[in-house]
Amino acid sequence: MSVIRFGLALFSFIFILAACSATNSTVSTIPPDSQYPADIIGTVLITNNITGTYPNSTNTFNVAPGDPANRVWWIVDVAVKNKSYNSSVSSKYNYGQPLPKGVGSNVIWSIIVDGKIWSGVDLPSQCIPPSMNLSQGQIGTTRFVFEAMRNQDPKDVQIRYAGEAPFSFGNLTESRRVAVYDWNANKVISTKLAPKTQSSVQPVEAYIMQTMVSSRVGNLKTVASWNGSSSKEITFRATTTPWVINAGYTPTSSISTKFVVTVWKGDMGTFTHTQPYGQFAGVSSSIIEDTGNYVIKVESSGCNWWVKVGTE
Repeated sequence: MSVIRFGLALFSFIFILAACSATNSTVSTIPPDSQYPADIIGTVLITNNITGTYPNSTNTFNVAPGDPANRVWWIVDVAVKNKSYNSSVSSKYNYGQPLPKGVGSNVIWSIIVDGKIWSGVDLPSQCIPPSMNLSQGQIGTTRFVFEAMRNQDPKDVQIRYAGEAPFSFGNLTESRRVAVYDWNANKVISTKLAPKTQSSVQPVEAYIMQTMVSSRVGNLKTVASWNGSSSKEITFRATTTPWVINAGYTPTSSISTKFVVTVWKGDMGTFTHTQPYGQFAGVSSSIIEDTGNYVIKVESSGCNWWVKVGTE
């Protein structure tokens, strides 16, 4: 199997459960009494970037949202009281506990916009949530990371717990906006404010739309784009379908070049193979007909690369 430099794009859709948390939550508020089996309240720190060190390592990371022009990270400190759930309320899915029908392990905690799931507990996956397992009557805290729209106001959003039916909901309030947040140290690195709104002009560009039997070029709106010269994990939330990925690279090494793009979603892996040819040689393309949270993994060496996503 050739990698992208020979015109072959491999897109694997496997979900990676991901949540970020500090070891000590800063939430001190006891959640107010509600109509739900669990009382929940959360405060939101909004940031452009999350930095820290990988677990059991001294290597550092710095992660931006998948579409930094239009999206930000929400670091949500949550206080919870389990009033009447038979099972423990946990910060992450317990694989020994059956989930309610239609609920995936990635969305036992999620943010709800206009009655619909906008984002489940999101990336970066190198952060580890603190353990929280609350029996009936217990109160505890935890912390999550969600990707959100830059101009989304937390007070218009609810956080939902769906580890057991019936589900519980809680309100969110914004605490502050910062540029960079250190997850391991649980502190703000840069206090430069992340703007609440930002221009979201979406350029219309030519895209290669590749299927197993044909290739064509059409104009689409570029909703997100990235470039670099080293390996990178990119988070992207698809809110419309279908959408198209195009990717390519320029060699910079006379010794060797590696460029592999993999897109992950879901518990089960499915493959889509596309091979541009003729006038499309050198650019990889895939049409994806599903929405949700994705991780675009770029493995590269000896090249400058680019990836972009387009929609109608």
